[in-house]
Amino acid sequence: MSQSVRLLKSKKHIRMGGTAPGSHSIDLPLMFNKMLSTKFQVVSGYQPPHPFEFLGFVLGEGIVILTFALMLSTRVAGMVGGVIAAILFGIAWMGGIVGGVGAAFHNATITNVGTLTKLILPTPELRRSSSTLMYVGCISSTKSWHCVLPR
Repeated sequence: MSQSVRLLKSKKHIRMGGTAPGSHSIDLPLMFNKMLSTKFQVVSGYQPPHPFEFLGFVLGEGIVILTFALMLSTRVAGMVGGVIAAILFGIAWMGGIVGGVGAAFHNATITNVGTLTKLILPTPELRRSSSTLMYVGCISSTKSWHCVLPR
């Protein structure tokens, strides 16, 4: 059992930082408290640590998908190139989810399928990185705060 699952199943109160009431960074822990009987204590007023890097990743995602669509449009009709790019974006997004499921269940074949889709079109990985930069949380199971920052 992973350390995070053990921490959630324990009876310890876990303090989490959220942006503002009504945001998912506050609503999700409160929902987990009701549905899964977790012990999250949510503190509002948390400010995202890397807003400019987040914008860079989101812009990068748009540039990658636009460049891919324009590249396809040099070989096929413009509308067809855009549709193909959109379909491949969806396939890459689903492949990222499949890869995560494969990693969770320790299935190398499914994990490799997810890795292959990331290599074809890396936009879901850019989105995941941007989300990590924007919504990284501060948690505490003692009296001191620990902010988990991406590496």
